[in-house]
Amino acid sequence: ARKVMSRAFRNRFLEVHIDQIPEAELKMMVEQRCLLAPSRAERIVQVMQQLHRRRQRSNVFAGGQAFVTARDLFKLAERFKAGADDSYTLLASETVMLLSEGLRRPEEKTVVVEVVEQIMKVKVDVATLYATGWDVDVGIMLNGAAPEVTSDKAFEGLVLTRGTKRMLRLVARCMRFEEPCLLVGETGTGKTSVCQALASSLGRALHILNCHQNTETADLIGGYRPVRGKEGAVRTARAAILEYLLLLPAA
Repeated sequence: ARKVMSRAFRNRFLEVHIDQIPEAELKMMVEQRCLLAPSRAERIVQVMQQLHRRRQRSNVFAGGQAFVTARDLFKLAERFKAGADDSYTLLASETVMLLSEGLRRPEEKTVVVEVVEQIMKVKVDVATLYATGWDVDVGIMLNGAAPEVTSDKAFEGLVLTRGTKRMLRLVARCMRFEEPCLLVGETGTGKTSVCQALASSLGRALHILNCHQNTETADLIGGYRPVRGKEGAVRTARAAILEYLLLLPAA
C-alpha cells in the first residue's frame, strides 16, 4: 500500500481509491466487533483522531510512527473488554501501553499520554503503571491466575529492575492476547533474557536465530536452492531403494 508502483503497471488495473474510515463508522465498527459500550468506543476513536491532529500541527512525531490504525483500535478494545472492570482508568492505561510503547522518542510518548489524559479525563502515572501489576499480568498469562511470579525458577536469573518489569508486563500482555511482539533495543538490555524466562516458565522451546546484515528471508522460512552433484545423489538414492526392495519378502 505504501510502495509507489509504476504507471505502466498501474494502467493494467482499474484503480479504486479507498478513503480513510469516517469517525462515525469507525466508532460503529469498534462497538459491534468488540461489543463495547458506545461511550468507551467513542473515547477510543477520539484518541485516534486527536493524535492524527497533533501530528498534522506539530513536528513532534517522527515519520509514519504517529499513525494509529484501525487495527490498533481493535487490539485496544479487545484488551479493554477482557479487563476486570470497564473504568476509564483501565481504558487509559491500556491505551498508553498499546499506543505509546511503539514510539522511541520520549516527547512522542509524552504527547500520547497527554492526549489520553485529556480524552479519558483521568491521570496516568506511567512509572506506577509498570512498577505494579506486572506480576499479575505474567501470572495470568502463565496459569490463568496470579501466583507469586518471583518464586518461579525461570525468573531467578532476572534482576527485577524498572525496565525489566516494564518489559515483562508488555510482553506478557501481548502473549496473553496472542499479539505478535517485536522487541527493539540495544544489545544487553534484557530482551533475550525476558523471552528465555517466559519460555522456560511456559515449558516452551525457544528458537534463537542470530541475524546480521546478510540475513535473508530464506534463512528464516527456508527456500529453494540449486543442488550440487545431482547425479551422485540420484545414484545413491537408487541404490538405497534397490537395497530396500531386496530385503522385502517375496510375494
